[in-house]
Amino acid sequence: MSSPVADVMTTTPGYVEAMGIDVIAARPFTDSDGGDPPVVMVNRMFAERLLPARRAAAVDPMVALKQD
Repeated sequence: MSSPVADVMTTTPGYVEAMGIDVIAARPFTDSDGGDPPVVMVNRMFAERLLPARRAAAVDPMVALKQD
């Protein structure tokens, strides 16, 4: 069975607010993000399908990022 794949988009602080995106759990990106480990935001469909035990919870699930 292959691992799920998702599109990745790099953004900066203020993007979520500028695009009018509602953050359901957790928080938008801040200037302190962007270090190591990387910070990610996922959409509801990703969370419901791939993180069902943590659905809509502001916790720190692990998501592996792989660059080709």
